[in-house]
Amino acid sequence: HMDMIAEIIMSVFALVLGLLFTFWGYKKLKKLLTVSSALITFCAAFMALGELGLAAQIIISLVLGIIAGVLAHFFFLVGIFCVGASFGAVLGVFITTYVSLPGSMLGTVITVFLAVLFGVFALKTRRVYLSFVTAYTGAYAVCFSLCFLISAISTGFSGKEAALSMLSGFSLVISIATIILGLIGFIIQLVFTAPRTAKK
Repeated sequence: HMDMIAEIIMSVFALVLGLLFTFWGYKKLKKLLTVSSALITFCAAFMALGELGLAAQIIISLVLGIIAGVLAHFFFLVGIFCVGASFGAVLGVFITTYVSLPGSMLGTVITVFLAVLFGVFALKTRRVYLSFVTAYTGAYAVCFSLCFLISAISTGFSGKEAALSMLSGFSLVISIATIILGLIGFIIQLVFTAPRTAKK
């Protein structure tokens, strides 16, 4: 069950990072991008390299995670684009979830288009837009990871397929919770954690 353990650990990381992005996304953007890039890359590599053995998984995943963190730190504009793109991708997921589309390929095209579009917007705008994007991207990460953990616990940690199957029943809850939490995070950032004098 190593894959399931890695996914649970990744969900916990996503929950914590999601909260930080939601309420301090603009103010701590560079640090959050560095840490989240490293952790996400580590967890993704760990799950993808399951056939290599535990030692190789950990070593290779650590190396890739460090590289990703360094790149996010020194190529900050790429990180900003990715933040905007993440919001666009989340919006695409919402659209494809609640709008009946003719074929899955169209949904993928819409999601990719919105990711690129909002990624470019993130490069062209600053405080208000980045506060909005980080708040809602973080809110989605919080709600999705929390529901995944609940699903994993409810299914007795019987595997990601069972957890994801149960998670599909939470789609409306995730959507509503994301909208509410994202709005709260956006307001808190504008008023308290991302004032006009704050530096990125």
